[in-house]
Amino acid sequence: MRKWCGVLAGVLLALATVQAQQRPEFVVARTSQAPRIDGVLDDEVWNGAPLVLGDWLSYNPLYGQAMQNATEVHVAYDDRYIYFAFHCLDTDPNRIRTTLSRRDSAFNDDWIGLSLDAAGNGQTAYHLLSNPSGVQMDALQTAASGEKYEADFVWDSAGKIVADGYIVEMRVPL
Repeated sequence: MRKWCGVLAGVLLALATVQAQQRPEFVVARTSQAPRIDGVLDDEVWNGAPLVLGDWLSYNPLYGQAMQNATEVHVAYDDRYIYFAFHCLDTDPNRIRTTLSRRDSAFNDDWIGLSLDAAGNGQTAYHLLSNPSGVQMDALQTAASGEKYEADFVWDSAGKIVADGYIVEMRVPL
């Protein structure tokens, strides 16, 4: 199977909850000009340096394996939304797998995602995932029931394959 950029960035947030002494701090920009969610990183809000996140690990197909390619992540917010931009770098972009498919059906593609632990307790997470075409996959994970993909949250995404990998942008209501 193909190496995947599908790493849950929010795992860092969950780990931070579990390991308070190692809690990372991120500077997230407030924006007055919302980015267009179009899979293109030409909006002013994305001009700053990406977050420093350290090494990325694969979620699937080889859970926990170090990723060969880097991923750049930008985050911003305004009064209504939090915005995410992922630039998944790939040394062989011709092998990127993406399809136009039904929601929650793109797990055979390359994908990127994050998990939001809104309560900060490490017990519940909202998984938001997208393939390079912007096809959404989402799930609610709880300690009691595991991952449930029946949850269809309201959020926006767009993706695009570019010369050095692919880009996915997300807009999530606050």
